[in-house]
Amino acid sequence: MPSTAPPTARYSLVAIALHWLLALGIVICFCVGLYMSDLPFSLTRIKLFNWHKW
Repeated sequence: MPSTAPPTARYSLVAIALHWLLALGIVICFCVGLYMSDLPFSLTRIKLFNWHKW
């Protein structure tokens, strides 16, 4: 007797791509936050701080 299982529900490819892009953005912001905590006070630190808070 063949099994007729209902099709499983999946998210669209766009939703999956946006999910992973957001996850990557969060990881990048976390890494930038760790990196900038060791920087001396400079223009680079200010730029990274503003980018990190955005």
